[in-house]
Amino acid sequence: MHGIPVTTRDIVEFIYVDSGNRNPFRRVVAKQLYGGGEYDREKYIELLLDAAEILNVFGFNRSRFYQNGKDYTDNIFEEEYLFLNDNHG
Repeated sequence: MHGIPVTTRDIVEFIYVDSGNRNPFRRVVAKQLYGGGEYDREKYIELLLDAAEILNVFGFNRSRFYQNGKDYTDNIFEEEYLFLNDNHG
């Protein structure tokens, strides 16, 4: 097992790589040890949506993020593709 020595008051940064893993030691990797491979995209989307809950007063609804089997990022890329093809193609 790899490790990095830490002391009191050190800030430990980590990357979610497999938040659903049964082994809690395999869910995250220390930022200093992260090799730039795969990360847990869905976990970061979940964290972002959790933070966005405050926007409910402005009409934000988590369920709107997932519509028609797509997530919001799919819709953004699809709209950007259509925009670029309509205006530059």
